[in-house]
Amino acid sequence: MDREDKNSPVEVFIGNSFNANMVKNILENENIPAFINNEIIGTILPVYSSPLNAIKVMVPREKFEMARTIVNNYNDNSNR
Repeated sequence: MDREDKNSPVEVFIGNSFNANMVKNILENENIPAFINNEIIGTILPVYSSPLNAIKVMVPREKFEMARTIVNNYNDNSNR
């Protein structure tokens, strides 16, 4: 796998703006670079993003497995 493939962004979370920002902050606290995709359209036109939960948190492909574990823990704890 070359350098570009390892660093290409992959989606690790889809949700509303609040939860996406929470997940992004948790990931960054674990030294996993993350960014939010589609936040502006989700904020300006929530009617378009709400049914699809179009706000996404993206991480580098090489960090995906670690990030997915963290996101799964977040989802489990937030559903209690």
